[in-house]
Amino acid sequence: MSAVDGEAASEQPHAAASSPSAEATRAPQEAPAAAPTELTTESLIASIAQLSDDISGKLEQASELVLRGTDANGATIGHWAALQGMQDVLALLHSKGVPLDLPIATSGMQPLHWACAKGQLQAVRFLVSTGCDINAAETKGQTPLMLAAQGEFGLLLHWLIQHGANLTAADNCGDTALHWAAYKNSRHCLAVLIEHGLKPEDPDSYGSTALHLAVGTGALHAVNVMLCHPTASAMLAHKDAKGRTPAMLAEERGSAELKALLEAPEPLTSFHRWFLNMSASVTGMTFGTMSRLIELTTDGADSTPRWFAKKFLCSDGATVMEREMRPTPPPA
Repeated sequence: MSAVDGEAASEQPHAAASSPSAEATRAPQEAPAAAPTELTTESLIASIAQLSDDISGKLEQASELVLRGTDANGATIGHWAALQGMQDVLALLHSKGVPLDLPIATSGMQPLHWACAKGQLQAVRFLVSTGCDINAAETKGQTPLMLAAQGEFGLLLHWLIQHGANLTAADNCGDTALHWAAYKNSRHCLAVLIEHGLKPEDPDSYGSTALHLAVGTGALHAVNVMLCHPTASAMLAHKDAKGRTPAMLAEERGSAELKALLEAPEPLTSFHRWFLNMSASVTGMTFGTMSRLIELTTDGADSTPRWFAKKFLCSDGATVMEREMRPTPPPA
């Protein structure tokens, strides 16, 4: 994936009309105000798109031919149920023997891809439990993990990793889930992926590191996360396939803020990095219990160690940190 080049834009899945976001949202907008009375695949999909209360009853009446049908874009009822997180509908389809891993012919997207693109954790869990391939790649090489990383779905990302998702899988452009998280400014997912061993300094097929990609899209939060990483200096000096450093890309974008940040990043102490690493660990340790995802990096200029701590702790924890805690920094 090239960070800014127009010639590579068509190779960026989310820039194309067949991207999960575009593909998954087009049909609901075009669905009729009321579902057709005739029981067809299109009518069932329209009902699901509108979250119809009686969809289960309609599915019970539907013939196998209808249940296995597709809409005009090749999406099945399973795709739409997965997109909406309708686990009960998926379970009913599964009980009737309807395959839940059929890909769309043009994009290779399976229901699992759609569920991950929208962060539908319960639907993902059910689909994987029925045997859907957690590492299935669509036509551009994107896996469910990559789609979850783009949408800032940190808990879903953690679940996928814990259940066998391939962390190092790369798409057709050599981009991993970490590259995509940086490109889409998904800072929480970046922290989780780094915590699990992915290296932000590793380049893709265009020679772009995660920092190049974040700069190329103006992803300030992601840039801040990577400037906290021990390999920040190496990433700042790295040149892509066209000989450009991240600072050069920032200049091409006309972003004085990013250029200044990259050329003179604020020195980070081991105390800063300690809190950054803790924040990523907290996401993993509290999976399934945290009601709110941690935050990692600054929205402004205040990036003191206490600020880092306050941002990733929940409200009560931040109050305690502010009023009472005086943590001892780790050794330098």
